[in-house]
Amino acid sequence: MSKTKSSTTRRLARAGFAAGAASSLLVAALATPAYAANVPVTLSQSTGPSNGTPTITASASSAWLVGVTNPAISFSVPACVSTYTSAMSTSVTGITTTAGNLLATSVRKLTDNKLAVTVPAGVQLATPTPTTGTTKYNVCIYASSTAGAPQIGNSTYSVAAAAAITGVSPSAAPSVGGTTVTVSGTNLPTTAAGFIGLTVGGASVPVSNITPAGPNSFAFVAPARAAGKDVMIELTTAAGPARLLGQFTYLPSIVAAPNTASNKRNAVDVNILGSNFVSMNFVGGFNDANAHVYLVNGKYDPTNSTGKTNAGIAECLNVFVVSDEELICTLNLTQQLDKSGNVTLTTRSPADIVTTAGSPNISSATANFTAADIGKQVTAASEAKILYGSTIISVQSPTQATISTNGVADGTGLTAAIGGTRSVAATGSAASKDLTSSALFTQRDVGRPVSGAGVDAGSHIVSVSANGNTATLNRTPTGNVAGPVTVGSQNPVPNDTYYLTVVNNGAVDAQTQLTYQESLVSSASAFTVADF
Repeated sequence: MSKTKSSTTRRLARAGFAAGAASSLLVAALATPAYAANVPVTLSQSTGPSNGTPTITASASSAWLVGVTNPAISFSVPACVSTYTSAMSTSVTGITTTAGNLLATSVRKLTDNKLAVTVPAGVQLATPTPTTGTTKYNVCIYASSTAGAPQIGNSTYSVAAAAAITGVSPSAAPSVGGTTVTVSGTNLPTTAAGFIGLTVGGASVPVSNITPAGPNSFAFVAPARAAGKDVMIELTTAAGPARLLGQFTYLPSIVAAPNTASNKRNAVDVNILGSNFVSMNFVGGFNDANAHVYLVNGKYDPTNSTGKTNAGIAECLNVFVVSDEELICTLNLTQQLDKSGNVTLTTRSPADIVTTAGSPNISSATANFTAADIGKQVTAASEAKILYGSTIISVQSPTQATISTNGVADGTGLTAAIGGTRSVAATGSAASKDLTSSALFTQRDVGRPVSGAGVDAGSHIVSVSANGNTATLNRTPTGNVAGPVTVGSQNPVPNDTYYLTVVNNGAVDAQTQLTYQESLVSSASAFTVADF
């Protein structure tokens, strides 16, 4: 063989050897992949029922499953061993506080960061039952079920006897919350720490004030929640969730502040706490199908009995919805409403009025004048003593008052009607709620009913300008107002205790509608009217 051929042969041999070595190394590398180190993983559910089979996930922020195809998982009471052994394929039965090993048969890799596993049915409470009521298992995750496969992940999983809820008392509570509710069942936590979570009507309504009463009952104070039927009570313990459906109801209820006001003063703003306010439309007339806030003498009853059986005696108007749980409205107690929402008028007629020619002062031993009379009309049988359209402008005492005109002549023993209605020359249009006049309105006219050509039915005065020239109505006139309008003198709401009621439909017989909602009559919705 020539020298050149020999050299070439040696080079090829060396190259072949090198290639063969590289191939061997590659095979070796593929046969033993470099798995991630044993990492702590997070379970989607770290607790569950004894003998339950929930499917949970195990995940970590790192790609701890790179190179893993068929991971193996053991639920072990003792600490995990570092590598997979054939002993793990045989479950250790008779779980005790020191022995117990169950191999999961359903494991699936989802991504390089997450896998799913079904907890074996034999994962159960140790015997005898631990004083804690739970048994903790070590979750040992291996690269495969091949002997010697390294552990690549770890976590813990605890089981307890599955709790069950079987009943609740009372079965309903006001939506404003505060009612103590007792729940009965089995395997319930006996300490507050055992209540991992408790919600009423969804995760947005958690409960924290829980009082355990043994394994068969516990109590809690119902939180505020929107009114609704079949509200779910869900308890979460170490054994997982327990639910009660279709046995608990939140009833619509309200709390009012202030809860008292005078019937001799201007309207008062009332703050009302409740539920479902955003979905209600509070714009409309007294008896229409919109939402209303009524002051009711007893329980509101819209049943048709020539109107309503028990309608509101007053209405809280100008509603401003702050949130779904809060609104503010204006309540005028100086006027009392009838079943149709019209202001009831009052007139008294003392028969001993005394007038003085040229003087606006009048007197009466029986008239019992009060500040509420300011703005009321005084009408005598004829204009021989008191001019028609005269009104009371001030009150000095129960027997003395001043009217807007001078007496025509001296008079004694006159009969005159105080109150009722008076005629005011005013103008207005359908473009504004304002009526203008020549200083004939007074602050005492606020809340009084107004009627006349162009004035919408049910209108009343909500404010009067400082100079008395302008009165603003609660409703825009239906057309031009040019001429006299009638201003009434209303009855105040009598002194008594009433209830504020929120309804989503103020129509007669609205209670027959499936969507009808009416707040509860309770001490929280009570409202006292007085003459202070």
